[in-house]
Amino acid sequence: MEERMEITPYRMGTLMNLANKVTKQMLSGAWHLTYDEMEAVLSLIQCGINESREMNEKWKSSMKEGTERSEPRAVEGSGKDCS
Repeated sequence: MEERMEITPYRMGTLMNLANKVTKQMLSGAWHLTYDEMEAVLSLIQCGINESREMNEKWKSSMKEGTERSEPRAVEGSGKDCS
């Protein structure tokens, strides 16, 4: 069962600011991106979110079992297929 937490107005504002920054970066950067490239960027972000979520779930389950004591760490370039 996945835990859901309510998004407060402040948190939603923070998320909207982040979305605005990402959008501005894609639209007004030195390199003008096509719509396909923008979708690729968003897919990579989603892949990173999914990978982070998986690592967090594995860490939580290992903590319940008492097999691991350290915080989860992201492994850069883990080679996971994000397609």
